Amino acid sequence: MAYYNTCSHCGAHLDPGEVCDCRAGMKEKLKAEIMSLTDKQAELVLAGVKIHNQCPELTPKECVERAVRAMKEVKP
Repeated sequence: MAYYNTCSHCGAHLDPGEVCDCRAGMKEKLKAEIMSLTDKQAELVLAGVKIHNQCPELTPKECVERAVRAMKEVKP
């Protein structure tokens, strides 16, 4: 009988004590992506995060759609 752990992020099968490297470099990639956003895009992302914090049952797509609608109401 084989014994292994499963990575909760990518599903890889890992030997006992083995650490998955699927998230290596993720912080740098995310930072670069965030720094490349325009001010308007960053505002939209932050609005989507606020909505998700208030309604965690919503999907990311639903949060962004609500943020877009809210921004259109505030800024004609």
